[in-house]
Amino acid sequence: MLGLVGMSMLVAVAVGMFIYSGMKLERFKSLEQGFQLPYSLKASLQRSQALFAPTYRLSLITGVCICVLSLAFIFATSFVSDDYTPYGVAAFLLIAAVAVFLFIYYGNIQGAFTKLLEDSKVTVQKKEEDRFIGVVGAVLWPLATVIFLFTGFVYQRWDVNWAVFPIAGILSGMLSNVYHILKRKNAS
Repeated sequence: MLGLVGMSMLVAVAVGMFIYSGMKLERFKSLEQGFQLPYSLKASLQRSQALFAPTYRLSLITGVCICVLSLAFIFATSFVSDDYTPYGVAAFLLIAAVAVFLFIYYGNIQGAFTKLLEDSKVTVQKKEEDRFIGVVGAVLWPLATVIFLFTGFVYQRWDVNWAVFPIAGILSGMLSNVYHILKRKNAS
Protein backbone atom coordinates (compact mmCIF):
# COMPACT_ATOMS: atom_id res chain seq x y z
CA MET A 1 0.00 0.00 0.00
CA LEU A 2 2.86 2.35 0.82
CA GLY A 3 4.27 1.82 -2.65
CA LEU A 4 0.96 2.75 -4.29
CA VAL A 5 0.73 5.91 -2.21
CA GLY A 6 4.26 6.89 -3.21
CA MET A 7 3.58 6.10 -6.84
CA SER A 8 0.38 8.17 -6.78
CA MET A 9 2.26 11.12 -5.34
CA LEU A 10 4.98 10.87 -7.97
CA VAL A 11 2.42 10.56 -10.78
CA ALA A 12 0.62 13.66 -9.48
CA VAL A 13 3.88 15.62 -9.50
CA ALA A 14 4.73 14.35 -12.99
CA VAL A 15 1.31 15.29 -14.39
CA GLY A 16 1.69 18.76 -12.90
CA MET A 17 5.10 19.09 -14.54
CA PHE A 18 3.70 17.97 -17.90
CA ILE A 19 0.90 20.51 -17.72
CA TYR A 20 3.28 23.30 -16.71
CA SER A 21 5.72 22.43 -19.52
CA GLY A 22 2.94 22.24 -22.07
CA MET A 23 1.64 25.64 -21.07
CA LYS A 24 5.13 27.16 -21.29
CA LEU A 25 5.66 25.68 -24.75
CA GLU A 26 2.32 26.97 -26.02
CA ARG A 27 3.95 30.24 -27.13
CA PHE A 28 6.03 28.32 -29.68
CA LYS A 29 3.01 26.83 -31.48
CA SER A 30 3.48 29.32 -34.29
CA LEU A 31 6.64 27.46 -35.31
CA GLU A 32 4.41 24.62 -36.51
CA GLN A 33 3.22 26.87 -39.35
CA GLY A 34 6.76 27.06 -40.74
CA PHE A 35 9.44 29.72 -40.62
CA GLN A 36 12.49 30.85 -42.56
CA LEU A 37 15.85 31.34 -40.86
CA PRO A 38 18.49 33.72 -42.18
CA TYR A 39 21.24 31.87 -44.05
CA SER A 40 23.95 32.79 -41.53
CA LEU A 41 21.87 31.53 -38.60
CA LYS A 42 21.02 28.34 -40.45
CA ALA A 43 24.70 27.73 -41.23
CA SER A 44 25.61 28.36 -37.59
CA LEU A 45 22.93 25.91 -36.41
CA GLN A 46 24.16 23.29 -38.87
CA ARG A 47 27.70 23.63 -37.50
CA SER A 48 26.38 23.40 -33.94
CA GLN A 49 24.36 20.31 -34.83
CA ALA A 50 27.40 18.67 -36.40
CA LEU A 51 29.42 19.40 -33.25
CA PHE A 52 26.60 18.05 -31.07
CA ALA A 53 26.19 14.81 -33.08
CA PRO A 54 28.92 12.83 -31.25
CA THR A 55 27.49 13.88 -27.87
CA TYR A 56 24.03 12.80 -28.96
CA ARG A 57 25.28 9.43 -30.23
CA LEU A 58 27.24 8.85 -27.03
CA SER A 59 24.21 9.70 -24.87
CA LEU A 60 22.02 7.26 -26.80
CA ILE A 61 24.60 4.49 -26.64
CA THR A 62 25.20 5.12 -22.93
CA GLY A 63 21.46 5.20 -22.18
CA VAL A 64 20.78 1.94 -24.01
CA CYS A 65 23.78 0.21 -22.42
CA ILE A 66 22.88 1.22 -18.89
CA CYS A 67 19.27 0.18 -19.46
CA VAL A 68 20.46 -3.28 -20.45
CA LEU A 69 23.05 -3.48 -17.66
CA SER A 70 20.66 -2.20 -15.00
CA LEU A 71 18.97 -5.61 -14.98
CA ALA A 72 22.19 -7.02 -13.56
CA PHE A 73 21.39 -5.40 -10.20
CA ILE A 74 18.18 -7.37 -9.89
CA PHE A 75 19.88 -10.63 -10.82
CA ALA A 76 22.89 -10.00 -8.60
CA THR A 77 20.86 -9.11 -5.52
CA SER A 78 18.48 -12.03 -5.99
CA PHE A 79 21.51 -14.31 -6.39
CA VAL A 80 22.94 -13.11 -3.08
CA SER A 81 19.63 -13.40 -1.22
CA ASP A 82 15.95 -12.94 -1.92
CA ASP A 83 15.91 -10.44 0.92
CA TYR A 84 18.13 -8.09 -1.12
CA THR A 85 15.99 -8.21 -4.29
CA PRO A 86 14.06 -5.00 -3.43
CA TYR A 87 17.40 -3.16 -3.30
CA GLY A 88 18.23 -4.52 -6.73
CA VAL A 89 14.89 -3.33 -8.06
CA ALA A 90 15.51 0.10 -6.54
CA ALA A 91 18.96 0.25 -8.17
CA PHE A 92 17.43 -0.90 -11.46
CA LEU A 93 14.82 1.87 -11.34
CA LEU A 94 17.38 4.50 -10.40
CA ILE A 95 19.70 3.53 -13.24
CA ALA A 96 16.78 3.32 -15.68
CA ALA A 97 15.80 6.84 -14.59
CA VAL A 98 19.30 8.05 -15.45
CA ALA A 99 18.98 6.44 -18.88
CA VAL A 100 15.59 8.06 -19.45
CA PHE A 101 17.10 11.40 -18.46
CA LEU A 102 19.84 10.93 -21.07
CA PHE A 103 17.28 10.05 -23.74
CA ILE A 104 15.03 13.00 -22.97
CA TYR A 105 17.65 15.68 -22.34
CA TYR A 106 19.89 15.00 -25.31
CA GLY A 107 16.96 13.95 -27.49
CA ASN A 108 15.29 17.32 -26.90
CA ILE A 109 18.44 19.15 -27.94
CA GLN A 110 18.68 17.04 -31.09
CA GLY A 111 14.97 17.57 -31.73
CA ALA A 112 15.41 21.33 -31.45
CA PHE A 113 18.18 21.25 -34.06
CA THR A 114 16.02 19.09 -36.31
CA LYS A 115 13.00 21.37 -35.95
CA LEU A 116 14.96 24.57 -36.54
CA LEU A 117 16.78 23.17 -39.57
CA GLU A 118 13.86 21.43 -41.27
CA ASP A 119 12.72 22.77 -44.60
CA SER A 120 9.97 25.32 -44.13
CA LYS A 121 8.09 23.91 -47.10
CA VAL A 122 6.72 20.89 -45.30
CA THR A 123 4.46 19.03 -47.67
CA VAL A 124 0.79 18.45 -47.06
CA GLN A 125 1.45 14.71 -47.22
CA LYS A 126 3.92 14.91 -44.34
CA LYS A 127 1.42 16.83 -42.19
CA GLU A 128 -1.31 14.33 -43.08
CA GLU A 129 1.01 11.45 -42.22
CA ASP A 130 1.88 13.04 -38.89
CA ARG A 131 -1.80 13.57 -38.15
CA PHE A 132 -2.60 9.90 -38.89
CA ILE A 133 0.27 8.64 -36.74
CA GLY A 134 -0.83 11.01 -33.97
CA VAL A 135 -4.39 9.66 -34.10
CA VAL A 136 -3.15 6.08 -33.98
CA GLY A 137 -0.92 6.91 -31.02
CA ALA A 138 -3.69 8.80 -29.24
CA VAL A 139 -5.89 5.70 -29.38
CA LEU A 140 -3.40 2.84 -29.19
CA TRP A 141 -1.18 3.88 -26.25
CA PRO A 142 -3.95 4.80 -23.80
CA LEU A 143 -5.71 1.56 -24.78
CA ALA A 144 -2.51 -0.38 -24.07
CA THR A 145 -2.24 1.35 -20.69
CA VAL A 146 -5.86 0.50 -19.85
CA ILE A 147 -5.28 -3.15 -20.77
CA PHE A 148 -2.07 -3.19 -18.71
CA LEU A 149 -3.76 -1.75 -15.63
CA PHE A 150 -6.93 -3.84 -16.04
CA THR A 151 -5.08 -7.14 -16.35
CA GLY A 152 -2.79 -6.19 -13.50
CA PHE A 153 -5.37 -5.07 -10.98
CA VAL A 154 -8.24 -7.42 -11.90
CA TYR A 155 -6.37 -10.60 -12.84
CA GLN A 156 -3.14 -9.93 -10.89
CA ARG A 157 -1.10 -10.73 -14.03
CA TRP A 158 1.70 -8.20 -13.50
CA ASP A 159 4.18 -10.90 -14.50
CA VAL A 160 3.12 -11.03 -18.15
CA ASN A 161 0.99 -7.97 -18.87
CA TRP A 162 4.06 -5.80 -19.59
CA ALA A 163 4.00 -7.46 -23.03
CA VAL A 164 1.10 -5.16 -23.95
CA PHE A 165 3.53 -2.28 -24.58
CA PRO A 166 5.86 -4.00 -27.07
CA ILE A 167 2.79 -5.33 -28.85
CA ALA A 168 1.36 -1.79 -29.00
CA GLY A 169 4.66 -0.54 -30.44
CA ILE A 170 4.65 -3.23 -33.11
CA LEU A 171 0.99 -2.47 -33.93
CA SER A 172 1.79 1.23 -34.18
CA GLY A 173 4.62 0.58 -36.63
CA MET A 174 2.48 -1.87 -38.58
CA LEU A 175 -0.41 0.60 -38.93
CA SER A 176 2.02 3.32 -40.02
CA ASN A 177 3.47 1.04 -42.69
CA VAL A 178 0.00 0.05 -43.92
CA TYR A 179 -0.84 3.76 -44.18
CA HIS A 180 2.31 4.40 -46.26
CA ILE A 181 1.57 1.46 -48.57
CA LEU A 182 -2.01 2.58 -49.13
CA LYS A 183 -0.90 6.18 -49.80
CA ARG A 184 1.67 5.01 -52.37
CA LYS A 185 -0.91 2.74 -53.99
CA ASN A 186 -3.41 5.65 -54.26
CA ALA A 187 -0.71 7.95 -55.65
CA SER A 188 0.14 5.48 -58.43
